Amino acid sequence: MIRWEDPPPSEYHGLGAPRKWMPRLEPLMAEPGRWALVAEGLKTRLASKIVWALRSGEHGTLALPPGRWDATSRKQEDGTHRIYAVYLGETTP
Repeated sequence: MIRWEDPPPSEYHGLGAPRKWMPRLEPLMAEPGRWALVAEGLKTRLASKIVWALRSGEHGTLALPPGRWDATSRKQEDGTHRIYAVYLGETTP
């Protein structure tokens, strides 16, 4: 059986999904300079993409809160990665 319907907007899929990243990162904005574990169980390529997006400020398809961020990842024994992020403050013009 098939069901005819249009797909939802792309902003609500995968890595760029606002409902995925905004709730994880917004609490960090209340405590600038404090690191937090924001994701785990990620493959190397995905972890690298997220870390790069946070550090560079070039979010591309990622829906992230505004501001300056730093991030790093750590490989776990099972080969997956954890991502740690820190909010550094507002973006300067």
